[in-house]
This record gives sequence, structure tokens and C-alpha cells, in this order.
Amino acid sequence: MDINQVPQSELSVTDITPGSNKRPYPNFTGLGGSTNNGISNYNSFQAVFQKRLTHGLELNANYTFSKFLDSQDSSGWGSSAGSQTYQSSFCVPCNYGPSNFDLRHVFTFSGIYTLPFGRGAQFLNKSVLEDVVFGGWRLAATSRENTGSPFTPVMSSSQTYAQAGSQFPNLIGNPRSVVAPNNTGDTHNGGAQASVHTLANWFNKFAYASPGIAMFGNVHRNSLYGPGYTNLNLSFGKTFSVYQKYRLEIRADAQNALNHASFGGPDSAIDDTHPAVITSVTDGGRHIQLYARFSF
Repeated sequence: MDINQVPQSELSVTDITPGSNKRPYPNFTGLGGSTNNGISNYNSFQAVFQKRLTHGLELNANYTFSKFLDSQDSSGWGSSAGSQTYQSSFCVPCNYGPSNFDLRHVFTFSGIYTLPFGRGAQFLNKSVLEDVVFGGWRLAATSRENTGSPFTPVMSSSQTYAQAGSQFPNLIGNPRSVVAPNNTGDTHNGGAQASVHTLANWFNKFAYASPGIAMFGNVHRNSLYGPGYTNLNLSFGKTFSVYQKYRLEIRADAQNALNHASFGGPDSAIDDTHPAVITSVTDGGRHIQLYARFSF
């Protein structure tokens, strides 16, 4: 955070040069630093289902229901890091809320199945030809599904005069009930009800309002959640015994096999003219590769 932010008690709309001489250390501008007084807690229910390899089938599934709260996050987890949003450097408890990594529901699955055909298997096991054509094929799958990551609605341009941090808005309605403005210009009452959580309008920006110049808003950090994530990877292949110790493995791998789009977070600035539209994805489209390996 900026440990030289202008304190909230010193903010004023009458300043000609807002905050220029009201920093705790007025001879300096911004001073980035860590206050080392944040807190975090994580609670979860975790379930694991495992089937060891029998009859050619092996499965593993994991489910986690959790809640992760903290005062601030690092930014060390790739594209899921989220922002390091804060409003006041001097009120760390005011920033306490869902972590950027607060994924409430997470399900992962992996499995391998060797089809029951060919030599030593249950079906089509009577000839070398049957074994060559049908035997030893394996299907493998991995998948992950989780609910969305949290984000903070903010003012696109801060007017706190604090010379640091973001300005949070005030909550005046229900952000999860998307309401469109009517033709009278009333954006908060009497608007046309629209669908909730669409890519064109993920949350109701009209549920928020500017707290005013030189004021802090009352919205909590990471109070809204973005879209979830779904991914299924498949692999299908076979190993041929060519001659004695010679082996040929062929395989087809498909990442995001269902070509399912997982989307990023919406536009979170509540004071622009655009709806809370989502324009990015968190996973690429289907990708297929063919693989061959000859061992000797």
C-alpha cells in the first residue's frame, strides 16, 4: 500500500491542490510499503473419491467447498491473481473480505480406462488380429470445474483526493438484480427488469453510486463474483507390440475437448457509460494434437 496516503480525516473538497501538503510525510509523494498487519483465514470441507486400478479402470475425484477471507492478496498465481485493491492504507480491517483466490466450489476429476478388448481381456481376445485392431486402447480424462473469482466494483477515476488507493462506491441497491434504466432517466426505480448474469451485463451497475468528492465509499472489497471455469481434457491411444522389445504408441490428446468457453471478469467500473460487459476468456479453445512414439 501507499504508506504516505492522505488520511481520510484530512480530505477536503475545498483544497485547491487536493492533498498536496497533507501527506504524513509531506516532503515525499507516494511511498510504497507493506504494513504487515493483515489477517487471513481459510475454512473448507473436502471430499475425495478414489478407485484404485481394477478391471482396467482407475478414478480419482475431489470436491472442495471453502471460504477464504483476508485483508490483501499477493499477485503470484498467474491470471487468477486478481487486483490488489484497497481504499485506505490506514484501515486494514476495512479491506477484509473474500480473497482473490476464494473459489467456493471446486471439483476435479481424473480417470484412465483400458478398454476390455484384445489379448488377456474380456472381449475380442481370440486372435492376434483382434488384439492388434481392438486391444490395448486407453481412454484418459481430466477435468476441473469451479465457481468464479471475486472482484471489487470501483469508481473508474478516484475523486477522494487521497492521492492513493481506489475509490469504492456506495451500495444503494441490489447488484445481482440487473435493472435497465427506463425512458424517464430513472436508473434506480421503475427500470425494466433484465436477465441476471449475462456476458453483456454481468451485474447491476445502477445498484451503486458515487460517494462524492473527497469521500470514501462503503462497498466491501471483492463483494461480487465473476463467471466460473469448466475444462475437460481427453486422451485416447494405444501401444502396439511390433516385434519383441519394439513398441509403437499412438495417441490423440484434446485440451478443452468440449470447446467450452470460460470467461474472465466483467468491467467493474461503475461510473462509466458501459454495462458490466465481459470481453475476455480465461481458457483457450479446443486444441488437438496427435502423438506417436517408437520405442526400441
